[in-house]
Amino acid sequence: MPSARMTLARAVAGVPEARRFLAGLLARWGLEALRPALELATSELVTNAVTHGRGPIEVDVACEDGAVRVGVTDHGGGRPVIRPTDTSGEVGGWGLRLVARVADEWGTDVSGGRTTVWLRLASPPPDRSHATGMRTS
Repeated sequence: MPSARMTLARAVAGVPEARRFLAGLLARWGLEALRPALELATSELVTNAVTHGRGPIEVDVACEDGAVRVGVTDHGGGRPVIRPTDTSGEVGGWGLRLVARVADEWGTDVSGGRTTVWLRLASPPPDRSHATGMRTS
């Protein structure tokens, strides 16, 4: 089972850094078809860790049983939840909803003051045109 880990400073610059890390791994593993969905979801998870967490951020990526698992860990200790739909026009709050739409599974683990939000996406990905509003033919 190939896997890799990267540690990022808790800064917005970590978001594109995490995407580049992920893209390189997927190319090496021959899983480029998963790249758009995983980059989007990983960007959301790292952004949440920057916004709501504390301390450095760890990004763990593993290819296991025909799927890719991405975990993003921070030292915040909180348990993220999908917020109810906000129609007031407030910005934000859509990241976990998006992760839930593109991932086959996702969840959170909180232990020892650390929060990990993870997602799993099977390879090859099923048709996800319903999640993006795009149609394929």
